[in-house]
Parts: sequence; structure tokens; C-alpha cells
Amino acid sequence: MHLRGRDLKDILLVSRTALECGQVNELRREILRLSEQVFKAESGNFFLTGGSDQKVSFDQVITRGIDDKFLSLFRQYYYKLDPFYRQVFPPHTSVITTEQVIPFKDLIDSEYYNDFLKHQSIHYEMVIYLKSRSRKMGVVALFRPQKAGDFSIEEVVKAELMVPYLTGALEKTIVSEQVTKSEGIIKSITSDLTNKGIIILDENLEPIYQNEEAARLSSVLSQAGVNGENSHGELPHQLYLCCQEFKKSILAGRLAEPSEKEHQRLMRVGEEQILIRLHRLPFGEQSTLFLIYLEPDKPSFPQKENKFGLTRREMEVINLLSLGLKNLEISAKLFISEHTVENHLKSIYQKLGVKNRTSLIHRLTHLNWPMPEGTNDPDGF
Repeated sequence: MHLRGRDLKDILLVSRTALECGQVNELRREILRLSEQVFKAESGNFFLTGGSDQKVSFDQVITRGIDDKFLSLFRQYYYKLDPFYRQVFPPHTSVITTEQVIPFKDLIDSEYYNDFLKHQSIHYEMVIYLKSRSRKMGVVALFRPQKAGDFSIEEVVKAELMVPYLTGALEKTIVSEQVTKSEGIIKSITSDLTNKGIIILDENLEPIYQNEEAARLSSVLSQAGVNGENSHGELPHQLYLCCQEFKKSILAGRLAEPSEKEHQRLMRVGEEQILIRLHRLPFGEQSTLFLIYLEPDKPSFPQKENKFGLTRREMEVINLLSLGLKNLEISAKLFISEHTVENHLKSIYQKLGVKNRTSLIHRLTHLNWPMPEGTNDPDGF
């Protein structure tokens, strides 16, 4: 069928306006407004789908020219009598009119028409179904009174040509709002952690969010790479390997209740130490996200105030010990042997005037060394 130049301009107008909308409700209002001009509709509804079954949702519908009283009646009862409701998302077409669903003779004899449509001066209806591949997204229903005449074949064709553009615009704005909402949630969670670097990775260890402090610390780690190590996307090589190790531990089932456990690693970059904490965040039924905390790990005693003659390595051992780590765990994090850890502890005991780990813990407490909650006081090595 050959469309007139005016029809093509209408298609361009509606499509361009839809694509320029930045929010879902803005798009729905604009489509209904332009429908009055393009299709001579006097009223209309724009529904979205919801839930896993993708059924038309009666919540938050956008309407134009429809009294709230009738919308409430439709939700409560009359949707059951609506012949279009039983035809939702027909498989072989995107636009249907009243005559394709029910003969007018049968419609005007029905309870639905006489008790509901007639009181709103609705006689003709054209419904536009928006779906992307197998995903049902929205339904636009346009109404005319009897004096305005039925929707023509040309208008149906014009609506069908608009469908791909409207569907693409609706999908774009839905995704955009979801991203904005997710970013808002993340920012609200991390707003009080401005002194920490926060990185969130997807299940493939690809970054999907990081704050400014994380970007700074990642840059420090990247610059400290050795032997030509390359970063993996936005992640420094060392950090990527640490995440890989954590992921493998989860997949191998070595971490009980992984959503509540954390993996720690202390990395040294020049004069700066960076403490890395990894957490698993279950996301949906099968997906997983990984949360990374990065924070500078500064010795509790600045070197100039170190009155005990502790070496930098001994202070690193004390920092890890104060976190409740065992000798074997300390050796793994500092990449030294367990025997070397024991030698460092002997030196620490002598310098601080204590005899074992328990008395060292007590001594650190008196010196206001930051002790994590639940720290045990194990004896000996």
C-alpha cells in the first residue's frame, strides 16, 4: 500500500520524538499526545508488561482522556470482558482494530460496550503491541467515538511502520532507567565509604562499577606492575590474579558460605601498602558479582614515632597478626616462609617486652593498636 507524504512525515515525527525521550513515562505521555494528532484518537492508554510472565500490568498506566473512575473499574472488573485483553500480543501482527477482534454487532450488544465503553464515548479501538524479539514490553490502546469513524487500513499500516521505532525507543529508556537506578543504589551504599576504593565485578571479572578512590589505587597497582605485566581491562594484573584465585576457591567449594566470607591480600607498592578485601555477592539465581574493597594500609605507628625499633617488615607482621591471621596465613600474604614469620615474631616479642602471642595482643591493645572485633588470643606460635 502506498502511503502519502503526510503519512511518512507522521511516522518520522513520532519515531524521532520517541527516540529523543530520556524516561519511560515521558515517552509514554508523548506517544499518547502525538496519537491525537497522527491517528485522530480522542483518548488512549499506554500499559507496560510486568513480572516473569510478562503480562500487561494495570499499575502505573499512563492515560490520556480517560477518567480515573473508569480506569479503576477496568482494573476491578471490566478487563475480564475486554475482547482485546484476550488477544494480548497476537503472534502474527503488531496492530489490530476492533473489527479484527469482534464484529461490531456483537460488541454493541455486549455488557462491556453498554456498561463501560459507551459511557466514555468509545466506539472504535486500535491497539499497538510493542515487543522486542520474544520479550513483551508494552501495549498502546487508542480510542475514537462513533462519529469519528473507524481506523483506516492506511492508519493501521502507518502504525505498523512505527512499531520498530517505538519498541527500540521503549527498550532504550527502560534499560537507561535500570542503569540509573542501579548506579543510585550503588552510590547510596558506598557513600559512607569514601575513604575506600570500591570495585564491583561481574561473574567474568569485568568491572561494572568503581569509585574514584578505586581508580586511584588501581592506577598505583598498575604502575607497580613488574616483568611487563599487563592490566586486564580496568584491573591491574596483580588484582586480577587475586580475584581469579578467589573465584576458583568459590567454584571449588573451598569457601563455606562464600557470600559471608572475605578473601584478604596485602600488596606493597613502594612505600605504600594496599589492603585488598574480596567478597562474593550472589546476584539472581545463577549469577554472581564480586565486591572489592581497596584501602591504604598504613602502620599504626608512623616510622618517626616507632620507639621500639621495629622494622617495616615486623610492622607488616604485626598488622596482619592484629587482624587475627595465623602464621601460615601471614606467610602467604607476605610471600615469605612460615619459619621467617616465626623469626619476625621472636624479634617483635623481644622489642616489645612480651613472651608470646597472647601477651603481644594485650601489649598492642594497651598501645592503642587497632584490633578487629572478635580477635582471638591464641598462645604461642
